[in-house]
Amino acid sequence: MMTPQEFDRWCDRLNLPDRARKLISQIRGSEPVRTVQGNRGNLRGNYSSNKMGRTIQFESHRGELAHIIDGLEHNPDVIEYYDQPSTIELNYLSKSGKKVRSQHTPDFFTLSNNWVGWEEFKFEESLIRESEDKPNRYTRDVEGNWRCPPGEEYAKSYELNYLFVSSTQLNPIRVRNWNWLEDYFKQPFPSFERQSDLEIISFVRSQPGITFTELLKNIQASNPDLVSASLVDCINLAIAAEKIFINFNTEPLSEPDRVRIFPNQELATAYEEKSLALSVVSSTGGVNHLSIEVGAALSWDGQHWEITNYSSENIYLKNTDGKIINLPNEEFNNLFIQGHKSLCTCNNLCGSITLPSHIRSISLPLRQSYGLSHTKIDRYT
Repeated sequence: MMTPQEFDRWCDRLNLPDRARKLISQIRGSEPVRTVQGNRGNLRGNYSSNKMGRTIQFESHRGELAHIIDGLEHNPDVIEYYDQPSTIELNYLSKSGKKVRSQHTPDFFTLSNNWVGWEEFKFEESLIRESEDKPNRYTRDVEGNWRCPPGEEYAKSYELNYLFVSSTQLNPIRVRNWNWLEDYFKQPFPSFERQSDLEIISFVRSQPGITFTELLKNIQASNPDLVSASLVDCINLAIAAEKIFINFNTEPLSEPDRVRIFPNQELATAYEEKSLALSVVSSTGGVNHLSIEVGAALSWDGQHWEITNYSSENIYLKNTDGKIINLPNEEFNNLFIQGHKSLCTCNNLCGSITLPSHIRSISLPLRQSYGLSHTKIDRYT
C-alpha cells in the first residue's frame, strides 16, 4: 500500500482534482460500506490479501474471488483495491422511458498505475439477461465491451472511471494456477542460492520447455537426499518468484505432465501462443480458418447468427430475432471441422454451421479469449 507521500505523488501524476482525492482518501481510510450477501449456488467469503494487508469480501467464489486473485491481487499494475467501497447513485431511463434513480454499491474500487475507479463484476449470463430488462443501465459498446453509462456518468463527475468485468474475462486455468501458488506468496522469497535452486534454474536454461515432471525427475537424480515434496516446493517457489516460467494460461500446475517450464517469459509466451494457434481441417480435407471476433457473422441452419462475445470456454451467438445462446468452444470447433454434416446438440438446437466461401483459416484472438494479458488492459483502451 502507498504511504501518504506516495499517494500524493500518485494523485499528482494522474492529475486528480481535489474532489476525487478526498473521495479516494475516504475510501482508503474506511471499512466496507456493506457486508456481502451470498446467493444460492454461490459461496461468499473473505480473501486474505497480502497486497492489501486485510481481508477482502467476495460474493461468489466462482466470480468475484476469481477476479480478486487474477485481476487484482496478482496484477502488477494494481496498487491498491478495496471491496464494497462506497454507494453511488445511478440515474437512467427504464425500458419504458421512466426516470430511475438507484443506489448501487460496486464490488471494488481500484487504484492502478494509470487508472482509478469503481469495478463491478458480473457473470456474462447475468449481463445478457439484465441488459434486456434494463437496456440503459447495461449496454455494449461498438467493440462488444459491457458498459454502464449511468455508472460512468457518476464516476465522470469525479473525473474517475467505472468498469464492468465480465466472467468471460476470467481464465479458469490461470485462476487455478494462482490458487495453486497462493501459499508461496505469503512469505518473502529466498535468495535461490541453494544447490537445488541453482540446479533447477540451470536445468531449465539448458532444456527450455522441459515438463514439470521431467524436471523433477532430473533434480531428484542429483539430489537423492531430498524428498520429492521438498523439490516440488522448490520448483513451485521458483515459478512464483519468476525465476522460471510456465504456460500460465493454458497448463494447470495440478497436472505436472502437461506443464512446460522455460527460462524466461518470452519463450513461455511464444510456446503458449504457438500451442493456442488453432488450425483445423474441414470435411473436404482442406484447412479452413475462421476469425473469432465480436460482430463476425455465421449462417447456421438457414439463420444468420452474430458472435456477440467469447471467452476461454464459450462463444456467445445472437440471431436476427435477438435470441442469445452460448456454445462451448470445443463444440463450436467440432461444428466447424465437420462442416455441413455436423449437428449441434447444445441448448437443444441442431443444425449446421456454414461459412462464407472466402474464409480459409481459424484463429482465435489469443490474448483476449485465453487471457494472455491481464483484464486491466481494458481500462486503457
